[in-house]
Order: sequence, then C-alpha cells, then structure tokens
Amino acid sequence: MNNGEITLSELDPIGNSHHYDTTKLLKFKKQPQYMFRPTKEWKLALDDVWRWRDIFEYFPGDLKVWYSMAMDNEAGNYCSVSKEDRERLSLFFGDLLKLIDLSLAVYLIRRIYKKTKIHPSRQGMFEEAESHFLIPDDDAFKLLNLIEEELTDPLKVIGQICSRYDINYVRLELWELLESVVSYEGDLTNRLTHPWVTTIYRLALTCVEVCFTIAGGDRLIYKLD
Repeated sequence: MNNGEITLSELDPIGNSHHYDTTKLLKFKKQPQYMFRPTKEWKLALDDVWRWRDIFEYFPGDLKVWYSMAMDNEAGNYCSVSKEDRERLSLFFGDLLKLIDLSLAVYLIRRIYKKTKIHPSRQGMFEEAESHFLIPDDDAFKLLNLIEEELTDPLKVIGQICSRYDINYVRLELWELLESVVSYEGDLTNRLTHPWVTTIYRLALTCVEVCFTIAGGDRLIYKLD
C-alpha cells in the first residue's frame, strides 16, 4: 500500500504468485450484458479501472500473454481454428488492446480537464500519467501506444474501432480467452504477473463496455460531475 491508497495487487489476496484455482474459475458464469447509462455511470466505471496506481504492473500486459496462451492451448477454444480465423483473431486482439489504450487516454483527458478546463497535449498526458501511476518518469511514454491524431480525438478512433464489431461478439471473445487461459497448462503461465485472471478479465471487459457506450453516441467526456 502506498500513501494510504489501495493498489491493484492488494485488491485480491495473493498466495502462490502463479497459482490458479481452476476448479472454482471454471464455475464462473458468463458475465451479464451491461452497458453504462447514463453518462456518469461509465465515467465511474472508467475511474474504477484506472484508479489503481500499480495497474501497469499487470494490465494490459498480461492480456498479451493471454493471447499467446490461448493460441498455444491444445485444449482451448482456438486450437482448431483456421489460418484465416487466426488472422482475424489477431486483428481483433490488436483492436482490443487499442481500445484499452484509448480508454486510458479518455481517463487522463478527463483528469486534466477537471483541473485546467483545457484539452491536454500529449506531453501533458504523459506528465499526468507520471504523477498518477507508480512508474519511473522515463516509462511514461510507454503508457500510450497511440499516435498524435489518436490522442487528439480518442472518441473518433473509439467509434471507428467499435463500428467493426458487435458488442456481443467482443464479450464472447473475451470470455473464450479467459476460458483458454484457465485451462492452459504450459510454461507461458510463468509470464503472468497477476495471479487472479478474473481481475484482468474484469478490467478488460469494463474498458470494452465503456468504449462501446461512448461509441453509442455519449461523447460528453468533458462534462464535470
């Protein structure tokens, strides 16, 4: 714990750092469909994701390992997919990671706007990230893998990406990724940094739901609560 703040690593009890109780995890029911309404609800949900100061120790980095685990899992949902489907899944996964980056951009813009009442520059977003997250100063640039145009209007890019998919398809792919990770028994498990895969799943799903809510027409990200 740092300065009285709860970190993501303290959100769930950690025993063996890479031990998963797969019996319990496989009994989890698929998450119910939900979209955030009204505007205030998705803002609170976004804050709930990015408020953890140590989040970049786990997220979204672990998701990149998830993809490798899913493709390598002979007992998983993706073991028998065609080459074309693997290419489609690769493109989808790239869009998923970009949506997560974009949700972070929206979060930082809102934080800065509340303080200054102006749209921040890229440098301003890096500085805000440095002050908010537990990261070395020279690592701030790694947080936003977005080009200048994407940072200037993240809502536009969110809309473009979300228009390619049905929200139920995205939910299903995320769930199947989780199932493939839970049933995976190979060495890639040692590359995971957070022991509770359901926590990473919840963070990713929340970012997706927020982005699809924004893409649905709710563009009031600068409205002060």
